[in-house]
Amino acid sequence: MNEMERIYLEIIHLLAKKFKDHLVLKGGMLLRLLNSARFTRDIDYVFVTKVSRKVIIKEIEELISKSEIAEIISYQLNSRGIFIQLCEKGKKENKFKLEISMASSLHLPSEPFSTLPLAQQFSIPPCIIRVMALAESFSNKIVASLERNVVRDLYDISLYEPLTHFDEPTLRDRLNQFVIRRAKPIKISFQKAAQMLGEKKEGLNEEKLERELFPLIPEHQQKGLLLIIKSSVSRVIQRLSTHE
Repeated sequence: MNEMERIYLEIIHLLAKKFKDHLVLKGGMLLRLLNSARFTRDIDYVFVTKVSRKVIIKEIEELISKSEIAEIISYQLNSRGIFIQLCEKGKKENKFKLEISMASSLHLPSEPFSTLPLAQQFSIPPCIIRVMALAESFSNKIVASLERNVVRDLYDISLYEPLTHFDEPTLRDRLNQFVIRRAKPIKISFQKAAQMLGEKKEGLNEEKLERELFPLIPEHQQKGLLLIIKSSVSRVIQRLSTHE
């Protein structure tokens, strides 16, 4: 897994040098740069631009094709963004995904961030990249945890919670367009979000952690994780409950 992270990091550097401030890292790889123990097989971005998806995918194809790092297996464009399946150059068994959502702007300005925490593990020169503001990323993660039933979302919440507060405008906008199982968007309140998150917390147990999360977490960081996650999620629930 560590060797694949070297590939991820080199791709992140390659894309950052090409697209600069327009390409904003979010998701699991952002958390890895914040010392998350959870491995990921996706690299998630927001592309802040008004340029069409077709133009962007052509530029990415050209960039990747000239590299010795990875190659594109397939890609898909739809209303949600650009979804690219890649593999390590010459090793089709080592697959990973590049998922890029599109936006004309973000709620909060993106932030510069060094890849040093991971780069130094692979003796790669670090790079300054753009990442989503933690408060905005945290807000998106809270809603994602409600829209789907994925244990790693609750773990990620436990990582964000000590670092930042959620951004109220971002969270409100997401809750006003709440989508579950691809149904028609609905509007839910902060209190409803708190209730739903409470139900997610109560349904979390050691069995679910062992099945869904522990394969992504080093063994020495697994003990006590259930209590840590539930404690952080409880604090988020409390904050949500106090908002109108």
